[in-house]
Amino acid sequence: GHRDCKRQKLVFDDMPRSADYFMQEAKRMKHKADAMVEKFGKALNYAEAALSFIECGNAMEQGPMESKSPYTMYSETVELIRYAMRLKTHSGPNATPEDKQLAALCYRCLALLYWRMFRLKRDHAVKYSKALIDYFKNSSKAAQAPSPWGASGNSVGSQGSLSNASALSPSTIVSIPQRIHQMAA
Repeated sequence: GHRDCKRQKLVFDDMPRSADYFMQEAKRMKHKADAMVEKFGKALNYAEAALSFIECGNAMEQGPMESKSPYTMYSETVELIRYAMRLKTHSGPNATPEDKQLAALCYRCLALLYWRMFRLKRDHAVKYSKALIDYFKNSSKAAQAPSPWGASGNSVGSQGSLSNASALSPSTIVSIPQRIHQMAA
């Protein structure tokens, strides 16, 4: 069983570590997990690697911006945690208390990662949100105006070319506003 998994006692020191240090630790633990067969131990080592990747991302946020962004680090760590969680059943009658504890740790890490990712992209998210709100406010005003297509949904004189599209009204066609394209570029 996995009850005999021995963990070393964590020692906390206040010595600041570099992103490189945490990256090396995370890679070491991930490679250890890659080599394991027993699924709980494998998932546990992936979770430990994820914790070091999170610390690496945090160190990247604190230090000078490096070639790899903290956002990318967090995003890839989310995928690692999701993979680790798929290795073991953490709910249902066969889930052990350890499985449930590991799942709780993974979910807490995911929550932290999503929060950090949002915080890093908050300015962009708010800007896009405002642009979309403005666009949809304006497009709903335009949709209330009389349609140049007429009541049937087809323009006069083009019945043949639009017969298949007659079920679509102009308001059901979604287009991305030019302003959003410009903001994303």
